[in-house]
Amino acid sequence: MIKRYSTRDQMYHSLLSHNFDPADANITAWVRSFLAILLVIGEPIPVEVLAPLVSSACNVSEENRPSFRRTTRRLAQLFAHEDVTNRRVVLPQCTFREVLAEQSGASPFFPVTVHTHEEIAAACLHIMAGELRFNICGLSSSFVRNADVEDLEDSIVANIPPHLHFACCMWTYHVSQIQVFEPTLIEMISYFFRFHLLFWLEVMSLTKSSAEKTLAQLNTAEVRTGSCFYVHGTYPL
Repeated sequence: MIKRYSTRDQMYHSLLSHNFDPADANITAWVRSFLAILLVIGEPIPVEVLAPLVSSACNVSEENRPSFRRTTRRLAQLFAHEDVTNRRVVLPQCTFREVLAEQSGASPFFPVTVHTHEEIAAACLHIMAGELRFNICGLSSSFVRNADVEDLEDSIVANIPPHLHFACCMWTYHVSQIQVFEPTLIEMISYFFRFHLLFWLEVMSLTKSSAEKTLAQLNTAEVRTGSCFYVHGTYPL
């Protein structure tokens, strides 16, 4: 027998509560963060990128890591894009996105996305602070052009994981979408420019990503006013 639901939010809550315990505060928080990030990003994203963002945003402890991995693995199966084997996830239906956006209080699993850009930006900055380092690919010499380095692509794959590359490329976009800046985030951004900028530039160069275009996203009125710092659009890179 096909079960009928009186509202769409009841149907999606039932889907999630069938797979996750709605009484477990940790699991509901992880699911909310997972769905909020998917909702804001709006396009398929590798689970290898999404899981570290959720972990950072939710400050998952070592003790809770096994449960967190099981939860994100199940979420990846539920929201697989086209084929679960391609490891990309996306919100599957327009109606589901509408429910999540409009009915945040209808289920302990449904997210509130007001601060999601800030949470993604902070997660990216946290990831970069923990993983960026000098000579990240262990190159033998800085006097050899990237194009002339033997097996550089293999070294990039081994040392610059997808979530770090995403963080390096996307943090400024999410900062640019923030309306009100919290002091903690301002401190994280300032810390990045003081201690990690050169390491970040190395990653951007190795992955052939545009550092100038990425930094230029900080040059909005909201960022300049809200964060009390300014990155010039023609930053000499």
